[in-house]
Amino acid sequence: RSLGAGIQTPAVNALYPQIVPMEKLTKVQGINQTLNSVLLLLSPAAGGVILGSLGIFWSFMADVITASLAICITSFIQVSGVPQKGEPQSVLKELKQGLSYTFSHPLLRRVLTCFAVSFFLITPAAMLSPLYIERTFGSDVWRLTANEMLWTLGTLIGGVYVSLRGEFQDKIRASAHCLVAFGLCFGLLGVAPNFPSFLLFIAAAGFFMPILATSQTVLLQENVDPAMMGRVFSLLQIATGTAMPVAILFFGPLADLISIATILLFCGALLTVVGLVYRNAGKGLTYR
Repeated sequence: RSLGAGIQTPAVNALYPQIVPMEKLTKVQGINQTLNSVLLLLSPAAGGVILGSLGIFWSFMADVITASLAICITSFIQVSGVPQKGEPQSVLKELKQGLSYTFSHPLLRRVLTCFAVSFFLITPAAMLSPLYIERTFGSDVWRLTANEMLWTLGTLIGGVYVSLRGEFQDKIRASAHCLVAFGLCFGLLGVAPNFPSFLLFIAAAGFFMPILATSQTVLLQENVDPAMMGRVFSLLQIATGTAMPVAILFFGPLADLISIATILLFCGALLTVVGLVYRNAGKGLTYR
């Protein structure tokens, strides 16, 4: 299933510029982020109802049925093929071409590096927050539930904000500001005096996630050669998909040696630095 998602996600991101006018990409991505947040809120409840009333078989079958419906709907979308340069290549050769294209392009090289580093540093807040809550505030189920709900609520509000705003004139600057905001929010998680303040900081961090994801995605969609779009988004998927497991392997054992609050403070400080460096790195580059 994860392998399929690794193929589907880059393909979907590469598809949007073919069916959406360039000036509407940010608004459409904002709507997409909002819908994803709504689904994150509703899906567990729907899954619980199906599991409780119909059992595990129909819980999994619901995924099969909804995926089949999505395939049927997608099959009606008319898309003109992207012109390919030269003869068809093997997957490995196309991956090599994508690497060469990305790392020879100053903007793409910096975006890919920023994504990999920032996802590595975001991982502790994403993966260790339930453990931090249990150790610091208590292991009550409602606390862990509130943590997930407030993050999702923050992303929902952020997605609505992007949908209503419609465009970011300087997407690198917007992304850099989001990284700085993440750094500040994650640092504050480590010094939160009580659980309500912790929830406030986690919701604030969630607000900036759709802004970061949208600005970075649209930045690539507007500046990458259409024939290379899928390969670039595949490399982005590889970078982020590798950064998070590596970070878990590193920060997971570390959380048993030093306090998670210290890890959050340290990663928050580094994220702030990454945001400032990323903003300065964008100066002098030509991009849409």
